[in-house]
Formats: sequence, structure tokens, C-alpha cells
Amino acid sequence: MNDMTETALIVVASRGLGLGLVGAYAKLGWRVIGTVRGVTATGLHALADATKDRVRVEMVDITMQEQVAALRERLAGERLDLLFVNAGISNGEG
Repeated sequence: MNDMTETALIVVASRGLGLGLVGAYAKLGWRVIGTVRGVTATGLHALADATKDRVRVEMVDITMQEQVAALRERLAGERLDLLFVNAGISNGEG
């Protein structure tokens, strides 16, 4: 890919809205970095496998400051054109 490819970071992209956004941006030709919270394979992993180098999976739990700092280090030098933080809270049900 050339240096002009737009890059999006979509935080919390393992399913639902986040996964849909990753797919939509990848389809538009963007390079997309999507995050997951754990190591279990998700829909994002399947999408990354299907789209070759267009989608990259990173792991981060945004409630853990040390993980956010580690993600920042891994992304150092990356130019991001879009940041979408798709996060919510759970009351422990469902």
C-alpha cells in the first residue's frame, strides 16, 4: 500500500458497530486497525484474515492504563486519519 492510504483506528471492534465500521472502512480502501479486549478469536480476526493486509488486529482493554500505553507505543509513528472509540459499559447482565 502506498503512503496515501487513509488509516482508521477503531477501538472495540470485535463485534457489532465496531466490527461493522471496520468492514465498511476496509471496503472503502482504508487501512484499519481494530482493537479487541481479549485473546479469543472474534469476528474482527476473521475479517482481518479475509482482507489480507487491509485490517490489523490489536489487543487493548481501554480500562487498563498500562494496556493503553502499550498500544500507544505499538502505534508510534502511525499516521491516523480517523479515531473511533466504540466503547460502552456493562452492568454484568448478558
